[in-house]
Amino acid sequence: MLANHELPPETNIYAVYPHNRHLSPKVRAFVDMLVDAFLPVPPWERATDQGRVR
Repeated sequence: MLANHELPPETNIYAVYPHNRHLSPKVRAFVDMLVDAFLPVPPWERATDQGRVR
């Protein structure tokens, strides 16, 4: 991937695949890697501008 490239903080990334098929283990592992790489803090632990959790 692009190791020297940084995304703006509010960038969204979508994994799109057919919903009527089972997700292959390779695709699931890739999606999990993306989540770990781009969302290190779970959404419920991120503070908003007001200092509270969403």
